[in-house]
Amino acid sequence: MKRINIISETIYKGKHKLVNQGAFINMSKLISDIFACFNIPCCDQQADYFIRKSALIYSRKKPGANWQSLNKLVLDVYNCCKNTTLCSNNQSQWWITSDVIRPRKTVETINFTNIIDKVLNCCGLTECGCPDSFNFDITADWSLVGTVPVTNQASFEDWLTNDLGATSVVISSFDLTGNRLQATITVTGVVSLSLPSKNVTLVNKIGGFDSSLSTIVLAGNNLTSFNPNIPLPSSLVLLYLFNNQIVTFNPTIALPSGLEELHLTSNQIVDFNPSIALPTSLTLLALGDNQIITFNPTLSLSSSLNRLFLNGNQIVIFNPSNELPISLTELDLSSNQMTTAGYTSSEPWANAQNIFTSNNTVNFASNPNQITLTNLETILLTKNCTIIP
Repeated sequence: MKRINIISETIYKGKHKLVNQGAFINMSKLISDIFACFNIPCCDQQADYFIRKSALIYSRKKPGANWQSLNKLVLDVYNCCKNTTLCSNNQSQWWITSDVIRPRKTVETINFTNIIDKVLNCCGLTECGCPDSFNFDITADWSLVGTVPVTNQASFEDWLTNDLGATSVVISSFDLTGNRLQATITVTGVVSLSLPSKNVTLVNKIGGFDSSLSTIVLAGNNLTSFNPNIPLPSSLVLLYLFNNQIVTFNPTIALPSGLEELHLTSNQIVDFNPSIALPTSLTLLALGDNQIITFNPTLSLSSSLNRLFLNGNQIVIFNPSNELPISLTELDLSSNQMTTAGYTSSEPWANAQNIFTSNNTVNFASNPNQITLTNLETILLTKNCTIIP
């Protein structure tokens, strides 16, 4: 493994009045948080395995020229070891400094390389040429998968070939332990990777497929999050994740640039606010039958989006800060909790919204109060909308 010499003089041996007590953190917890962010299994039960006190700080902004992102440093080591290209997200990060913090007698110089080596070893990410460099890693009830249940490498290849239509399959490594199947594969000819209602609980990696793959179906499973730690196939057009238990949808790795439809209906999403922009190619975003109360993503939606489904949520006021794409032809807000007061509070969005390029059908049916004869209805009619009350 490439040696990265990470030296910091910010690890305190003891308390000092000039140090903000809130800056002291448990290094084990910090490392676990970083790995959890990228959905990398780690050993967070070993709370005392690493350094216990540190003058690291947690911030959205880089504090100064002498500070570095510890997230990125850990990720650099991981990428080097695993031959991946994961990118650190731009949300809040832990920062370390190479400055000397005075008085010097309270400061201990420490080599972070040794700590991170221990972390990687603890997490099973050992040294160069890691034996577990799989490109396919999914936890499911594999006995339910395939005409011949998947129980070993041969039946996994049979599923890829006979059930999914692969024209060529090469498997260079394979491990099926419990319900977790890990493999290194090269597969051609599969159009749809379909695993509906197979008790899928974790998706770490979906790779090894050629450009034939356009659809991934993971509907009707038990996913609580969806955050693969390698990019999904670039050829992907349709992603079906409906009828799961997803609470937060916020990959740290961008979705494929050609993705056109993202189906997240019937999950448990409360706040839809990805920190990485959705693909500009996206034409359909289905978020119906979740638990969304406020729909106000920080990043603008795709300029190509023409269908946005938010029906069956808990929306009381629809007042996103960013205007909706003018390409929209269908906005479904039916079966929410909008009252006359909610329509009034939604007027700022409607007033700021640019006129839709084509007629946009906006569905408000089955809310507590009808939109008929409200100012919101009047405003939306001037924006090239047809209203379903």
